[in-house]
Amino acid sequence: MHRRRIRLTLFIILFFLGELLICEAKTNIKLGNTATWTVTIDTVTAGTDVTDSYYTTDTQYYFSMINPKNNYRIDMERTTGSWNANLSICVMRTTDGSGSGTISGGTSYIEITDSVATFFTGSDARNDVYIKYRIDGVTVPDLAATTYTSTITYTGVDN
Repeated sequence: MHRRRIRLTLFIILFFLGELLICEAKTNIKLGNTATWTVTIDTVTAGTDVTDSYYTTDTQYYFSMINPKNNYRIDMERTTGSWNANLSICVMRTTDGSGSGTISGGTSYIEITDSVATFFTGSDARNDVYIKYRIDGVTVPDLAATTYTSTITYTGVDN
């Protein structure tokens, strides 16, 4: 039996707009930790199964602060990088965080694409809002043995 070895590395750079005012918006958001997630799939043998979805832990990434002046929404989009169209990256909110405000939406996985989409909405300040990522579409026939990268941008917008 002919065995082919493939090395596939997925590297995602997650960029959060932290403490930055966007187009006169008054909603500030700040990431609470380092924002890089690397998934490496090494030594794949032809004819064997590969897991097609990969997940971060529930407490790996979070918004440490969302400080709005009004009701707000958090928008997201995937930009730049060398992404493969067969891959998708999704995000979901795993906690409400804490604070005086409310938060809603984003509790099911939402695909992050190259178009701006709303992740979740809220009112008043929230802290420690945890999020989780998932990569789908990891298959040997559709992906070359290389590194794929992308930047994800989150923007706080006043509603």
